[in-house]
Amino acid sequence: MHSQMTFLSCMTAAIVSVLSSHELFALVCDFQDGLFGDMRPFLHLPWPKKHKLRAMWTHAHQSSYTEDDAVASTWLATNADLTRLPRLLDGIPSAAIPLLLFSARAGHLALFLKLHQHQVPTCVPELYYDDLSGRRRYMDIVRATCLVEAMRGNHLEVTKLAHDLCLLGRNLVRPRSWLGFGLQLAADNGHVDAVAYATTFHVDVRHVRKAIRVAAARGHIAVVQQLYPLDPHPSRAAATIAAQHGHLDVVQWILTTHSVATAWAPFLLRRSAVARQPHVLAWLLEFDPTMDIDHDVVVQIAATGDVELFKAIFKDNAHADRSIQGASRQATAGRALVRAAAAGHAGMVHYLLTDLFQDLDDVNIDGRDLMDAIARRHDTIIAMLVAVTHVTVGDDCVIQVAASGNVALLQTLVTATTIRLADRHVTAETALRRATANGHTDMMEYLLTDLFQGIETTHLSSADVQAAVANGHEATLTSLFHGTHVTVDHDCVINVAGTGNLTLLQTLVTTTTINIDDRHAVASMAVGRAAASGHTDMVHYLLAELFHDVKCVAIAAGDLMAIASRHVPTLSMLVDATHVTVDDDCVIQVAAVGNVALLQTLVTAATIRLADGQATAGRALGHAAVGRHQAMVQYLLSDFFSNVHEVAIPVTLQRKLWNEYMLEPLIYN
Repeated sequence: MHSQMTFLSCMTAAIVSVLSSHELFALVCDFQDGLFGDMRPFLHLPWPKKHKLRAMWTHAHQSSYTEDDAVASTWLATNADLTRLPRLLDGIPSAAIPLLLFSARAGHLALFLKLHQHQVPTCVPELYYDDLSGRRRYMDIVRATCLVEAMRGNHLEVTKLAHDLCLLGRNLVRPRSWLGFGLQLAADNGHVDAVAYATTFHVDVRHVRKAIRVAAARGHIAVVQQLYPLDPHPSRAAATIAAQHGHLDVVQWILTTHSVATAWAPFLLRRSAVARQPHVLAWLLEFDPTMDIDHDVVVQIAATGDVELFKAIFKDNAHADRSIQGASRQATAGRALVRAAAAGHAGMVHYLLTDLFQDLDDVNIDGRDLMDAIARRHDTIIAMLVAVTHVTVGDDCVIQVAASGNVALLQTLVTATTIRLADRHVTAETALRRATANGHTDMMEYLLTDLFQGIETTHLSSADVQAAVANGHEATLTSLFHGTHVTVDHDCVINVAGTGNLTLLQTLVTTTTINIDDRHAVASMAVGRAAASGHTDMVHYLLAELFHDVKCVAIAAGDLMAIASRHVPTLSMLVDATHVTVDDDCVIQVAAVGNVALLQTLVTAATIRLADGQATAGRALGHAAVGRHQAMVQYLLSDFFSNVHEVAIPVTLQRKLWNEYMLEPLIYN
């Protein structure tokens, strides 16, 4: 559809260019049998099939022909005599369709009649409509589109003619829909004449309601007055749209003319408050002096920070005695203050505290509602709130302020609010971890020495330590280690060993308690990570000091391959310093890369533990054969697996080896 409409727009622009240029027009007419004859097939626009016609033309008069209106109008004005029209249509039959639409939009009645007298249906491409009924239906939709375009421009004569032609069409489906759509466009542009003509016929009530809404949104009160009585069940949609757009005259007419509409005033008040329409708000309050103000209205206006809008509503306290519907004044004050604080409207907060809600002695605010204001660093506003109102702060609020490093704000909350912590120790740990990870040393010291004084133990996860190190906050981390008793888990040791940060690991060992359940497993993983990264000094420290009691280290396959590919000297030092063990996966991965020297080193200097020798042999030989490592295959067969007499290669590897040159020596051996 999009490609078809793009082509349609391009061809329309080309046709209009021909119409606008006298020289180009003469060239086209003079060389119809020459060069233009080869171009003629491309000027027949590729219209879609029948079931897509209505969708295409609905899209067409919404998005097409807009850029070429000025050019088309200029041509229509300079060629009003239409003397060259027959010759043009003989040369370019496809030009009739865009011209028909242009004439309807421009209100050119003479051109519209001339085109119909010229037998427009003959120019419909027969390639897409091989039957006469299809071409007739196509032209019916073209005429219906002309009807919509004429109503959009308020061209009453062309509208009447196009409508008469539509009624004569034998194949048009639902002509009322086209008239209804034209009614919506006419109402959108405020064309009373076109709207009046459309309402003389039976138009579906759905189109009438849509037309009322678009007219109300545009503020066309004459159209609204004409269409509103035609809706048997009027809703508040039109009044709501008018109130949101600030069209007070439309709102006044609907509410004063229809008695049922008086019940809509509270809803309209809420909508106009959200849209910040003070004149509509003021009129609605005067319209119903007894109407209570919904609490959402107060909260939403507070979020906008528009103090003048509040003053327009509560001018000279004329409506101060109104009750707040839906919630108490105290609850409304709390919500309004929080929303204004989160948006950073200090003036609104001051107005609410000193004017609108000055009669309230105590306002309760949940600290969780202040999270947005805290995140946006509105410290002055928060201090203003906590000094006047009663604020209750919970765990999340304390943790967020600690993560931001704002010591002054946290001190304000401690002195002026009520802090309720579900678990003091858990909150202290979390706050310290967040402050440390972000490098806020002063916040960490304040938490340890003041707010959470007496907390003796803090547990840090590996992620906390890594975050502090990655952000360059090792000094803050060290200060925490010296300020309280910190416990870390074994993952922390493994990750620090992988980074090669020997100083940090030594600090962890000397100043914290490391929880290690299985020293052999942790030593193996830590040594493997350090060796894989080439940190020889870290490997030596782990083996000689931290895990000096561990006599055997099991290296994982991934670490072994990283060591062998990038840090061969580290591997030599490792096998000389301790007893290294490897498993099946190591043998298989070494065989897959064809590194015979590494496998020989493992055989002579390490302990290889195979769970199933026959299965390992099959997988190792299969991977080596797939990688075409003939030397590795020969070594595995003649030396490493010399005692294995039968090898079962997995099916997945057999498929890769099928018809490969390495399959034959495997089978032979």
